[in-house]
Amino acid sequence: PTSEKWVNLMKNVERGQIQVKNAGIGGQTTEDAKLRFEQDILKQKPTYVLIMFGTNDAAILDGKHPRVTKKRFKENLIYFV
Repeated sequence: PTSEKWVNLMKNVERGQIQVKNAGIGGQTTEDAKLRFEQDILKQKPTYVLIMFGTNDAAILDGKHPRVTKKRFKENLIYFV
């Protein structure tokens, strides 16, 4: 349920004391996020950034291979650090 999504839980716990923005786009991989990270996140000059990636990268689409290889996933994570 929407009320149990982590962004909404944070908003409820902090009761308006912090501003929480969710820049996630359902279905995107780390490679998709990497392309828009500077524009969608860094240009907003956030104090803190919480990142949750990996679920869509691991999706097996052809029955054999993940959408993003382990090597590419690690390369993308280095970009965000």
